[in-house]
Amino acid sequence: MGSNAQSRLGVANESPLQVVTKPTIVKLPPVVITKVAVNPSGRHTLALTSQGEVFVWGDNRHGQHGMHTADTFEKPRKITTFEKDEVIIDIACGGSHCVAINDKNQLYTWGKELHMRMSSNEMARRQNKTKCHVPFKVKFQQKGKNLKVEKASCGPCDAQTFAITQDGSVWYWGSDEFHEPKPEDVLVPKKVDFLCNKGIIQVECGASFFLALRDNGSVYSWGKSEHYSLGQGSVQYIGAPQRILGLIEKNVTSIAVGALHCIACTSEGEVYAWGDNDQGQLGNDTTLVEKAPRKVLVLPPENKSVTAVCGSAHSIVLAVKEPFIPALPKCVPSEYYLLQDVPLSLLRYRMMYLYHVSSLIAPFLLMLPHKGSLVSYPNLKNRILYSVRENTLKKVIKKTMMPEYSRDYPPRVLTLKRNHAFNMDVPTDDMVFNKSTFEQMSFKYVPIIRDQLLLPSRLWKVIFLGESVDDAGGGYNECLSELCEELRDNSLLKVLIPTPNSNDENGSNRDKFILNPDPFAAAGSNDKLFFFLGILLGIAIRTGHYLNLFLAEPIWTLLSGDILSLHDLMEIDQNFITVLSNMTQMPGEEVNALQMPFSTASSSNQFYVHLNPFENDITESNIRQYVVLVLQFRLHEFDERIHYVRKGLYQVIPVPLLHLFSGAEIETLVCSTPEISIDVLKQVTFYKDEMNVTTPQIIWFWEVLEEMSNQDRVLFIRFVSGRSRLAKSAREFRGLKFEIQFLDRDCDPDTLFPESSTCFFLLRLPRYTNKDTLKHKLVEAIHLSKAINTDDNILAEYLEGNESPVNSIDNSDVDE
Repeated sequence: MGSNAQSRLGVANESPLQVVTKPTIVKLPPVVITKVAVNPSGRHTLALTSQGEVFVWGDNRHGQHGMHTADTFEKPRKITTFEKDEVIIDIACGGSHCVAINDKNQLYTWGKELHMRMSSNEMARRQNKTKCHVPFKVKFQQKGKNLKVEKASCGPCDAQTFAITQDGSVWYWGSDEFHEPKPEDVLVPKKVDFLCNKGIIQVECGASFFLALRDNGSVYSWGKSEHYSLGQGSVQYIGAPQRILGLIEKNVTSIAVGALHCIACTSEGEVYAWGDNDQGQLGNDTTLVEKAPRKVLVLPPENKSVTAVCGSAHSIVLAVKEPFIPALPKCVPSEYYLLQDVPLSLLRYRMMYLYHVSSLIAPFLLMLPHKGSLVSYPNLKNRILYSVRENTLKKVIKKTMMPEYSRDYPPRVLTLKRNHAFNMDVPTDDMVFNKSTFEQMSFKYVPIIRDQLLLPSRLWKVIFLGESVDDAGGGYNECLSELCEELRDNSLLKVLIPTPNSNDENGSNRDKFILNPDPFAAAGSNDKLFFFLGILLGIAIRTGHYLNLFLAEPIWTLLSGDILSLHDLMEIDQNFITVLSNMTQMPGEEVNALQMPFSTASSSNQFYVHLNPFENDITESNIRQYVVLVLQFRLHEFDERIHYVRKGLYQVIPVPLLHLFSGAEIETLVCSTPEISIDVLKQVTFYKDEMNVTTPQIIWFWEVLEEMSNQDRVLFIRFVSGRSRLAKSAREFRGLKFEIQFLDRDCDPDTLFPESSTCFFLLRLPRYTNKDTLKHKLVEAIHLSKAINTDDNILAEYLEGNESPVNSIDNSDVDE
């Protein structure tokens, strides 16, 4: 995005102003880009791939494309003029030239000739020219020995170019505005004698000035000191490298240079800046110049790596908690055993195919048929990257989103009565209130205007009878959690039942649930309950309020539009498949001796179906017919329930798009990941008062959460937010922050319980004096406060036979 003059963005110009105002994907072949190089004063870009190829786009007036021509091309193209089978490992851009280093540590250069190094014969031949359109290899020799290049850097405009060789030497070449250069001074590299064999690990070029970093953390500068860019406290020109005194006691690990300003990062997480500041690029909250290095930022000690990059007049600091180090995973992924015998080259081509096909289909994916074609959604789900399919669904959801709390469709206010011990005695005349919360919701919410289901966040407000809850968001979250709990309690509600494997303690999915295929007693029709279940699933996908459901894999498969297989039946009822298989292997006389009726039980084992009215028992002659009919019944026993669930889903999201996803992917869209990730929670945490990551109570708090079981983490998330699941990444929190602040009372803090406000995702933490007390109080709080209630009845169980605590667990949901 930005100016696209000379096609520097690598995309077609659609605006007469030659600007691109929104992020636009640069169309490259299906390759993995490992580095992109630009220069603040340049108008061209280089991109390096994992296979050692180099692509270029943008300005080519000085031969920056390295392709025998000065013509400018709109789209990126691969540089093919390197030597045959050359593998490039590093690249850099100057204002009008380029350099590259291959895997043999040899340096290539091309572009504007003032920046390039060549032999004296080549120099004489080209001294009247200004361009070199083809990369040529530079030889660094000392005493007849070729030196290998480790790093190279290029300056803006007509600044010099630097290279660091493996023997510790630092070389430079290019124009010098302070002297009248001879041709050999411009084109032939010279050593920076003072920096040779001094452990130089980085050299950066600014506008006629330079910085160098040694391996001992010291920083040197020289050149023109316009706007105090050298950090030496004066504007005088310095012809030889001098150490920057303002950093003399600091262990600098990286440096960055803009046009006239500099950034230095230390091993302690400190960031220093100096030089020009007319655009606020130093980050010191002013636009005043800094004559010497000034500390502008201190990052938390948990960051393991701090680096910076600079544009002409802006700066970016990157803090990484765990630097990426290529290594094998600690645990072997299950996919490895499926792929270990596949050649790496074949896997690479498979990945390239996926990227290429996905990029071709993505723009018109919504125009393709939903089914009945080779390019229909079911056939494409395994041939298009998940990110492309997910983005397509999100675009459709965004386009169909209603304005939040519009005047025409405000969130509906629902009155519910939860039938637990705290409000059993609340008088009500409506018999529906004697039913479960899920049944109450299915009757109160299903007759609703469809547009209300398209709101972006809360679709209703809730009033719990007998509970003083002012729903500012927490009541809604708690309502969703309550509905999920009831669905998992098949003694209260029969919508979901445990898998047969769960009852038999055999096979997989023993902790999962399936749709109840049998008729059951409910407040009204069963169909309405499954219809409302579909609405809940759609709400989760549309709003990101994930549900804590544990449906078995075959149910998600059916929701994706796929049909069940024998493997799916095995996933939920292994004994059934085993018994059926054994029956097919039995001799005829043994089958006849069984005297089994020609019928079968449903997955609930409570409902029996006679498969053929003309057959009474299973015999040798009809055993094959029995197997076919019983499998047909079991493979389709959920069809009617799935029909109503998908019908409810259709009220909220476009169901045909679900054909693009597998069952496991739909489960992720509805439920996120089942694990509560502490790392994700840390990324969205905001500390109030004088708290920070080094505060003892905060250190203890995160240690306690890390030590918790996932079940206790679920209770904690419910305690502070009313939800039972977290989004799978910080980006999906959509700006929501988890806030922590101190809880101060006029008493001993070790006697206090933590408090929360679920509406605001807020935890109030007492100033505990030790970790053990914090752990004890926090665990007790999350187990005692499983539901929002402010009438102090939530401590009824705790107070029986115990002394009253100093404060109650305030899990209030009142707007502050």
